[in-house]
Amino acid sequence: MSDIPDTTIAYIAGLFDGEGCVTWKNTEHVFITNCYPHHLLEIKNLFGCGRVVCHSMRQGKQRTSYRLSFFGQNARNFIAKIRPYLREKGHQVDIMMSIRSCPKASKLRETLITELKDLKIIDFGPARSTQPAEQLHHRPAPVCGLCQV
Repeated sequence: MSDIPDTTIAYIAGLFDGEGCVTWKNTEHVFITNCYPHHLLEIKNLFGCGRVVCHSMRQGKQRTSYRLSFFGQNARNFIAKIRPYLREKGHQVDIMMSIRSCPKASKLRETLITELKDLKIIDFGPARSTQPAEQLHHRPAPVCGLCQV
């Protein structure tokens, strides 16, 4: 994994920013969903871990999608490698990584898990909007108590 070129890591980070998801289900869980399994299989092979599965079958005009998933330590290793290049999902992965350091029954841990879920509720306005991007409604991201971001 250490010999992956920086340009490839940056590409994977961009793919994750656009097509990825960060969740916490008793451990770190990150995944990328895409219609091109070859990209996902290549990433899996580059990192030497992960799981690629068919996520949803073709229905009408909707194409079949595939999902590459990383859990636990594999998720942490994946994130550690791509984190410097993340733009959209950076705050989410920072929160996810902070959850692990909190005691399991702590209020802070529950707060961080809720904050991570809340970051997924974003309204970018109507699809195919003719408004300039800066005029679209953006729900402000909650402030992380640990990061002060």
